[in-house]
Amino acid sequence: MVVYTVGYSAFTPEGLLAELKRRGVEVVVDVRRFPRSKMRGFSQGELEELLKGAGVEYLWMGELGALGVRGVRAGCSQSPTFDAYVWRLYRYGPAILSLEELNKLAAERTAALLCKEEDWRHCHRQFIADYLAARGHTVVHIRKGGREEPHVPTPCYSVLQPPPVELVARAAGDFAHLCKTHSVYLFGGALYNSGGDIDVVAYGEPAGELPQGYDAQTIPAPRPDLFHLFVTRGVLLCGKPLLVDPREALENELREAEALAQYFREGTHPVLVCKAAKRLVFLAAVLKCGLWADTWQKATQCLGEVPGVFKDCLSPPPLEEMRRHSHFVEKLVALINERRKAGALSLPGGL
Repeated sequence: MVVYTVGYSAFTPEGLLAELKRRGVEVVVDVRRFPRSKMRGFSQGELEELLKGAGVEYLWMGELGALGVRGVRAGCSQSPTFDAYVWRLYRYGPAILSLEELNKLAAERTAALLCKEEDWRHCHRQFIADYLAARGHTVVHIRKGGREEPHVPTPCYSVLQPPPVELVARAAGDFAHLCKTHSVYLFGGALYNSGGDIDVVAYGEPAGELPQGYDAQTIPAPRPDLFHLFVTRGVLLCGKPLLVDPREALENELREAEALAQYFREGTHPVLVCKAAKRLVFLAAVLKCGLWADTWQKATQCLGEVPGVFKDCLSPPPLEEMRRHSHFVEKLVALINERRKAGALSLPGGL
């Protein structure tokens, strides 16, 4: 199915309507965050009335808007605004679900995405077009004078792809009762279809019994360490976005590295010994491969052979079995110390 996009700044309301009708557009999807305009005929009410009179449906999808987006950056665009927008598009539950709603709509009806910028390369709709193109749609941009341009995918879709929509929808529904009081994050290997537990953290006050079928916990607030950095770089199902500074998190982990290694060597509590080793695994992987290594599968891929005994620390093996892998842990410590002595916190892919 062909999906069109258009920036209204190149048209009069009547001219835009003529271009849409000529292409058989059945529904206009307004992807502005705030559907207001100083140009005649393009604020939400006026535009909806114009389209309705011509038999074209108007649909506003504000969750796909870009204005005012701040926060974590995806690392794929030189524009800070676009970079933060891409992260939100693929890491914010309501935006992810809106993308899939749009995908289904475009499969059934001829749709046109509408925003202001005439040149789609200067507009956030290019990233929405990436998503639609990856799902088999032919995306065509309508330019000034009615000229058409085929969509050219941006680098961002290959850098940061959306998580499984069904998983996000399920978790968003199951944790919806916490949305007014908590920031709820879905994170870990389940986002990459790597199996294992479905990890969820709800930041806020204790919330009683949490939904079944998840490895879920309530934590008052994120701390500046790698675990909470990984959580807050997952999918925000709902609530206010929370930020953990990557540099501060990494510095804190480096400060604790020797104590973690010492506890692995001498500690007596199997769960804590396992967790000490696991934290060293992730710290070494991040130092070697960057923040990309935020799941066990990715950390293993980064470091090569990683003993599986450290994966499930809630049910760890006996101490003697874990300490059979002391040589591996000492290699991690050596890698970490090498980076610490270098005094550089630049990571592959940046902080």
